[in-house]
Amino acid sequence: MKRILALVLALVMVMACLAGCSSEPPTSGETKKEENAADADTDTGADDTEAAPEAETSEDNAAELTALSADLQTIYDKLDHKPVANDTGKEFRIAVLCVMNNSFWYDVVNGIDEITKLMADPSYNCKVEMITIESHDGQLFAEAIDNCVTMQYDAICTVGTSEAIIPAVDRATAAGIPVYTFNSDVNESTRVCFTGQDLYAAGVKAGETIVDLIDGKGKVAVITGFFTVPAHEDRRLGAMEVFDKYDDIEMVSEVEDHDSNDEGYNYTKDFITANPDLAAIYITAGGQQGVTKALEELNIKGQVKVVMFDFMDEVIDALYNGSVQATIGQDPYAQGANPVCLAYNQLVTGKAEIEGNDFTNLDVVTPDNVAEYFPR
Repeated sequence: MKRILALVLALVMVMACLAGCSSEPPTSGETKKEENAADADTDTGADDTEAAPEAETSEDNAAELTALSADLQTIYDKLDHKPVANDTGKEFRIAVLCVMNNSFWYDVVNGIDEITKLMADPSYNCKVEMITIESHDGQLFAEAIDNCVTMQYDAICTVGTSEAIIPAVDRATAAGIPVYTFNSDVNESTRVCFTGQDLYAAGVKAGETIVDLIDGKGKVAVITGFFTVPAHEDRRLGAMEVFDKYDDIEMVSEVEDHDSNDEGYNYTKDFITANPDLAAIYITAGGQQGVTKALEELNIKGQVKVVMFDFMDEVIDALYNGSVQATIGQDPYAQGANPVCLAYNQLVTGKAEIEGNDFTNLDVVTPDNVAEYFPR
């Protein structure tokens, strides 16, 4: 009996050993193959996972580019600076403070109007509101800027109409509201960026143009818009720097016409009455149509050389008929659109795209090249 039990016990132990041997770990080569296969499966899965978002992102971008209507796409394509998509989940509000005292501003307002339409698209979700101020009165602009701070606009774009607005600009900045200037600048303020002419350089270019037209000698009269508007002063002083180099150039008068055609008309007649041998008139700002009207009525257009700014229809007409010898552009459309786009991009990204100056072109148009710029 004991022998039988021993035999059974031995048989059980053998069976247990056989079962244990069938579950031994694989060889190192088999282990490596299984790991590689697992890694391959994992890599494939990872690649698929990463590729899917890239494809979706590309599709999203394509959808964003094609989402604009034809009209809005036309506006987008015209812009010097392109707005980024608003991925913040916020609706932004931008105030634009603009003068409207002569026809030059029509093209500025056109730029503001078009960027306003574009910003209203859901891709940008930004409300732009224009506040029109009738004159360059710095106190009115300062009060408007303070009101915009109180109304909690996210950004402010304004004509840098006078040094009187500097404290208000600085208060807005201190409140966390970025301020962008256009057309005229207050660069001693904390504004982020100015869009417009390199105004002093524009004055120098105008002065050099007049010197060439009168061969560096003769009497010159200057009509500026406002002595208190930095843009007008920079243009005046830039030209004066040039005139001061010529002993044979005599300054007979410097007046301000408050951007008024009526005042420009009256001053021009006064100049000619007092100085029948007047060689040139330089106009730094508005009132151009009054000047050319006076010269045409006196039947002396072309005898007195006239240099001015901007490309309004009446100025182009005067180039074609010989009343004006040169006009210098400043891209008013960009002055209206650029600061709004730059301010909006800063709100979305948290960083200013441009700091300092966003200068527009200084194209000089004369009777010789007017047909290239404005063909008829």
